[in-house]
Amino acid sequence: MPTSGCLRFLMFCALASALLLPAAGCGSKKKKGKKGRTVAEQRNDAKAEATPDRRAAAFLKLARQQAVAGDKTGAKASALDAYREFYPEETKKPAAKEKAAEPEEEKQPEDAAAAKPADENAAAEEQAPAAEQAPVEEKAPSAEQAPVEEPAAPAEERPAIDANLAAPRLVEIAEVFAMLGDRKQARNALGKAVDDEFIGKIEDPVRKAKVLADAGALYGAKTDGIGDAGRAKSILAKAAEAANKVDQRFRAEALAAVALGYTRSSLASLADKTVEDLLQAAKDLDEPRAKAEALAAAANVKAQTDKQEEATELLKEAAASAKSVERAESKAYALLAVALATDANGDTKQALTLLKEADKAANKVPEPDAMKMVVDKVRALTMKLEKKK
Repeated sequence: MPTSGCLRFLMFCALASALLLPAAGCGSKKKKGKKGRTVAEQRNDAKAEATPDRRAAAFLKLARQQAVAGDKTGAKASALDAYREFYPEETKKPAAKEKAAEPEEEKQPEDAAAAKPADENAAAEEQAPAAEQAPVEEKAPSAEQAPVEEPAAPAEERPAIDANLAAPRLVEIAEVFAMLGDRKQARNALGKAVDDEFIGKIEDPVRKAKVLADAGALYGAKTDGIGDAGRAKSILAKAAEAANKVDQRFRAEALAAVALGYTRSSLASLADKTVEDLLQAAKDLDEPRAKAEALAAAANVKAQTDKQEEATELLKEAAASAKSVERAESKAYALLAVALATDANGDTKQALTLLKEADKAANKVPEPDAMKMVVDKVRALTMKLEKKK
């Protein structure tokens, strides 16, 4: 090979090495970071949160990610972990280890440890501190492995549950269980959230109305819900009653939540009085997002009760209010609400046009987590509506 050819070949090899080696180095090590964290790491992050509500929120976020990834079993486990933050004593699994010890009692009766009755084992467990308790078959707790299920502290020893934070989070937990098809657990969580004594402890009247409205919607929803129309009617009636007791300045917000609760539970025909009260309250609204969402909620009910012309007029005003919102995040949510009602009124094309504007606004939200949340919601609805075209 001529000298010039050899030189060109060597230069080519050197250049190739320079280009390929860094790439191999980057790809050979798994990236870490917030988005690349494993399930185990995210579970540890959730457990490290300072309060039960924040821990539950972290577990729910993980549950949704697992559901999207197709890990339904893992998603249910994470949702159950979220529920345990408020009611640990109700989620203790059957002690499979104790059941496995029963046959040993017949095979090796001379072994005192194996022949020890299950109730004595249970008594021994109760005497051990919760942090050090070991499974029944172990003589001493392992420093590296925690017990499968730790007994909950007696109710009187645990801090009281803050209904202001726990009630809406319990509805969220129920929503995730319902999404995963576990209606029994969803109903259980909802029952806790709307218990009369418990919900009476919520100090913010708007929040109380919203919790009841969201719970009622979930009770009544036939898909991704429980499908219990009777229970939905009862809870939504309480929501409407609570909303009408809210201060006039915030009444429209509460009534809008109730109106949407009726539509989501397929009970829009029962919402006439709520819509009437909502439209009256909306007249006094100056804040454009609040007005857009109130009018959209009213339009949604009108659309589902065969009053399309009335709904169309309300939607025109709602869209104008939504487009006038200056703050990017608020504008995106307002347009999202109007788009949802516009689709309910039969105009999917216009709804998609509004969603394009919502997407633009969502991508201008400065805070990354807030931006991701609203972008995900806008695009999820966009994908759903595009399938209808």
